[in-house]
Amino acid sequence: MRQARKSRQQAKRRVAENFWQNQLARQAVVNICADYPRSEGGGQWQIFSPDWPGQFRQLVEDAVRRLGCQPADVVLAALTIVLRRYSAQEDLTVGWHQLPLTVCLDGKQPVDRLVAAVAEQRRQMDGYAADAPSGSGRLVTGVTEVGRCDDSPVEIELVAERDDFAGYWRYRSDLFRPDTIRRWHGHFCRVVGTLAAGQPELAGEVEITTEDERHEVAELFNATALAVDEGATVVSLFLDRVKADPDRIALVSGPQRYSYRQLAGEVERLAGWLADQGLTREQPVAVMVERSAEVVIAALAVMWAGGVYVPVDPTYPPARIQHILTDSQTRIILTQTGLKDRIGGFDGMIADLAGIRQWADGDRPVPVRSRPEGLAYIIYTSGSTGKPKGVMIEHRNLVNYSFWMRDYLQLTADDKTTAYASFGFDASIGELFPILTVGGELHILSLIHI
Repeated sequence: MRQARKSRQQAKRRVAENFWQNQLARQAVVNICADYPRSEGGGQWQIFSPDWPGQFRQLVEDAVRRLGCQPADVVLAALTIVLRRYSAQEDLTVGWHQLPLTVCLDGKQPVDRLVAAVAEQRRQMDGYAADAPSGSGRLVTGVTEVGRCDDSPVEIELVAERDDFAGYWRYRSDLFRPDTIRRWHGHFCRVVGTLAAGQPELAGEVEITTEDERHEVAELFNATALAVDEGATVVSLFLDRVKADPDRIALVSGPQRYSYRQLAGEVERLAGWLADQGLTREQPVAVMVERSAEVVIAALAVMWAGGVYVPVDPTYPPARIQHILTDSQTRIILTQTGLKDRIGGFDGMIADLAGIRQWADGDRPVPVRSRPEGLAYIIYTSGSTGKPKGVMIEHRNLVNYSFWMRDYLQLTADDKTTAYASFGFDASIGELFPILTVGGELHILSLIHI
């Protein structure tokens, strides 16, 4: 009889050993994004004792009744759901009484199946706890620990007090800020509430965002409304600055310096020439020039005359230049003498900017023909997924963008900004126009300075 009992004990011990070997082998390093760099060795620990929601006990009890489990299973399942969102991992290990509990959570499991898997594993761990290998925990103390379950220490743990379903968070203050732990707590409570409610059914669809965070994202982050003059265009805003401070420097390109008055004169002269060529509203006009003041003069002149600015970088391959000219249905291209040979088989008007500005009549006033609802420019995509595609932007969109840039960068008339992006790239739009609508100073960087 003694021999039989001893054999049963040995068999039971072997089962326990196999269980713990498998359990320890399954441990997954949960890579939590910390606020501060990790260092070797231990760290400083802090306690965060939150104000638990008054209904938290009831939420846990509701989840227990609905899912047919124990309170610890609700806590552990909620933590694994939060961890998956934080780490984007499917294999997750949390601690239970110093011992590792590992689940695979791909997001497609029903919530009740996840909780059942946690409950079964916890039941086995409790049953074999007496046979757990010495030092197998490595997860410090506490009812539930969240950590990097390899040789590095636990970084966060939730110590639950069974009587009132509450507890506190203990965390590495050398890794996490207090507000991070508060956010963890809010997400944890949110998930427990979701488990109690029973919706959604899939673990991957459980929402962790709190109501305060939803309000912050939906209302505060999206509070981007600005007071914008709906009847304005970039040209009219530029002319407002000309009237307000005509002698302030507007544009600098190498040795060239233009005051707002001088720049407006150059722009109006070219706009008048375009009007004399019969330019109609929303007719595309390509601008292909080297990095110089002439790109600003040409772009504003095209818009002044009612046309649509189509920037073309002269460093583009000939095939791309030809595609832009053809696709935009451009009939006029403003360029420089040294670039004409890059235009290829263009059968429209090729105009040398230097000659136009020398002979154009600058003594007569030219009406501004741009309108808020009209097209301002066409910018072409890179073509990385096929042929470059033209994106058409209206004047009111450009004005709205310019006002946003002004507000975001806090631009004033005392500021000086640089233009360094390719003029065929959409980033150049934000470099060229917003600063000129506040009366600031725009510097065009040459290729040698980029």
